[in-house]
Amino acid sequence: MELRVRILTTVVALTLSACSAAPASPSGSAKPPANAPATAVIDSLPEATSRTPPIMPVEALAKRQDGFVVVELDLRTDGSVSAARVLESMPPGLYDKSALAAVMQWRFQPTLVDGVAVARTITQRLDFVLSGK
Repeated sequence: MELRVRILTTVVALTLSACSAAPASPSGSAKPPANAPATAVIDSLPEATSRTPPIMPVEALAKRQDGFVVVELDLRTDGSVSAARVLESMPPGLYDKSALAAVMQWRFQPTLVDGVAVARTITQRLDFVLSGK
């Protein structure tokens, strides 16, 4: 039996201004960098450069259970993950530890605001699918 994990990156491209922020994509969320000035323009969004795949939990294999985990990642200015939190999972708790262990090893291109790397928070969804079910 093989585990396939599909990862959906849900980041919104933002132009930061005193008035509004407009999403570039309807499928996601990202918090503006905390240290971005009120009139800054985001030059680049975080893009994964390295994704360690999660390990299939023994319990999930035994149950032959597909599922997903939505995590929120805090990215450092160098693109490494400083913290990760589960926002949602189905079935609850089955894949959480595996997802968190994997995403803590991921690396991203740094987010640039006016040419300067900034910390950022993004949301990712990991779909766990058992093939051969």
